[in-house]
This record gives sequence, C-alpha cells and structure tokens, in this order.
Amino acid sequence: MQKPHIFLFGVIVVLGLVGAALLGTRRTVRPVSIEPSLSSVPSVEHGIGDEEVEVGQEPLPEAMKDKSAAVPENFTVDEEVLRLQEFLDANDNESIVAQAEFLLDSEDSQRREEAIDALVWVSTPQAGMALVPALRNQDEETSKQAVSAMSHILSTLATQVVADSQTGELVASDEDGLSTEALGEAFDLWVAACQAVDNADDLEHLLIPLSGMEDNFSVPVLVELVETLTGEKREKAAEYLDMTTNRDGVTNREEAMLWLQAQQPQE
Repeated sequence: MQKPHIFLFGVIVVLGLVGAALLGTRRTVRPVSIEPSLSSVPSVEHGIGDEEVEVGQEPLPEAMKDKSAAVPENFTVDEEVLRLQEFLDANDNESIVAQAEFLLDSEDSQRREEAIDALVWVSTPQAGMALVPALRNQDEETSKQAVSAMSHILSTLATQVVADSQTGELVASDEDGLSTEALGEAFDLWVAACQAVDNADDLEHLLIPLSGMEDNFSVPVLVELVETLTGEKREKAAEYLDMTTNRDGVTNREEAMLWLQAQQPQE
C-alpha cells in the first residue's frame, strides 16, 4: 500500500491560507436560500467592503406574497350547489332529485351541469324523469350532456330487471333491482325521454340501452313510440321494433301482442 502524500498535502494547505489572507479585504458573499430554476437566473446584489449580501431569486411579486390576492374579489360560493353536494354526501336520493330539478331551471350552465351529474349518480326512474326537461334545453351543450346522462341512467335500469325463468314475468335482478312499481316508472321514463329528444340520432342513444331489456318490456315501449312519434324518429323506432322482434313483420300493437305470446315459455 502506498503512503499518503503528506508533504504535498501540507503545501496545498499553506497555499490555501496565503490565498485566504490576500482575499481578506474583499467582500464576503453568503448564499442564502438558493433554489434552482429553469426559468430564472439567481441575482447577486453587490455590497461594499465586508458587507454580507444575499444570493437568491428575484423577489416575489406582492400579489404572490399575499395568498388572498390570488382569489378574485367577486368570488362567491354557490350555496345551492353546495346544498346539492350535502345531499349527495348523505345519500339522500329524494333530496338530490328535488335539488337537481331546481338547479336545472337555472340560467347558469354550471348549475345545470352539476345537476345532471347528480342525477346520473342517482340513476333511478325518478332521477331520469327529473332529467327529461333538460333533453329539450335550448342550450346545445346542456341538451347534449342530458342525452348522454339519460343513456347512462337507462343502461343502469336495464341491468336491474330480468325475466322469471318459469313465468317469463319481469322481476328484480337482485335486492337492488327494480320493483314492480319502479318497473312501470321505468317504462314511462323510456317513453317520455324518447319523445323529448329532438332528432333520430339522439333517439338512438336511448334505444340502444332498450335492447338490453327483456322483450316483454322493450317491445311495448317500441310499440308506444311507433304510435306516438313522427318523421325520422318514428322510422327509427320502427326499425328497432323490427330488429327486436327478429324481423317477423311486427308493425303494430296487435301484432306485437301476438308475437310476445308466442315467446312465452310453454307449459
């Protein structure tokens, strides 16, 4: 093992002390709180004689020093939206639907958006009925959001009912499924929503979830739509009725009833 170069190290130390003595009369610069930044270069304020100076970034603007200055003076909390959130936190579906209906009547688009989101979260026939007027809202963004939300609600309802394997009657899919009363409300909702949309394209967004329902639910809905809609919307409903009944030529209520009877389980 080589010995350490003690002599050379001593020379270096002496030279260092001499250099420090020569620089003793110059000012001392003490770095304080230097934080690297890609967008700015640290500044140095020069002092006189032995005065210590700080090296750091440019001072913060006054507005950034006072955090309250970042909040607009006219900023206010929407108490009605806050109340809606309180109902959501409490899982109070009845109050959520009532408050959402109130907010949907507002001229404030943000209020309407919050209301629609809340109704989607509830996703019951009552929530869907509260959403129906928004499908006709004159604001294009609101009506577009409402169509998407209604499609989600109807898709949720479609998972909550099945046909009894013995009788073919519609029953709740599980303990959280639709009751007999709620099933009737779901029927009314589907018809009302489909009647409310403005065009065939929006109608199709609501008919697609209907395809997931049992025939003895979807066929009566489609028959009701064929009898009440007009123009392109009626044509779209008739197209879905034809597909749902396996293209067996069903075009009206009487033919639909006969078709459904033929689909019932045989004893």
